[in-house]
Amino acid sequence: MSSSRVQTSIALGALLLPLALGCQAPVPEPAPDPKPTTSAAAPIPDPPELVSEDLKVGDGREVKAGDKIKVNYVGRLLRTGFKFDSSEGKKPFEFTVGEGVIEGWSKGVVGMKPGGKRKLTIPSKLAYGERGSPPKIPANAPLVFEVELLGYVEDADAGTADAGASDAGAADAADAGDKKKSDKKDEPKKDEPKKADPKKDEPKTADPAKK
Repeated sequence: MSSSRVQTSIALGALLLPLALGCQAPVPEPAPDPKPTTSAAAPIPDPPELVSEDLKVGDGREVKAGDKIKVNYVGRLLRTGFKFDSSEGKKPFEFTVGEGVIEGWSKGVVGMKPGGKRKLTIPSKLAYGERGSPPKIPANAPLVFEVELLGYVEDADAGTADAGASDAGAADAADAGDKKKSDKKDEPKKDEPKKADPKKDEPKTADPAKK
């Protein structure tokens, strides 16, 4: 082969090489590693039993079944923290321990003392169970209450009664004093002995001029 042909072949090859490279399909980029899948957080389980935590210990006699007490409270759903009820801005709640409230309350306040504050984590079986309390409390919902014991209802009643008795006693004493004064005022005066008049009772003497 002549040198001119060789040169021509080299030149053609140099021209065709970029075309051949440009016609090749682009090399795909490597796929990124798959992100780890995260499962939804498991719901908070229903506690098996009542849990009582003293946030503040009070003073005086301990609460027992049958006591009538007055409390302030805040109630929340354990799983979501939703506040479904509170005594804030209301009169203190009064109830008899063991009557008219959920079982978790009746068990949870026993042993508290006036001025004390307690956190009660109540399983659904000791709250509203399968029926719940729509629309705020769903079925099978465990609850959390913070309860502050203000005192005993009978103590307040007794204080009112004592105050009434004291007022009545003071009134009776005042009436007795007024009556005594009145009796003294109306009492008839006793006859006082007449004082002797020294001039009137003086013995008469004979006048020497007269016989």
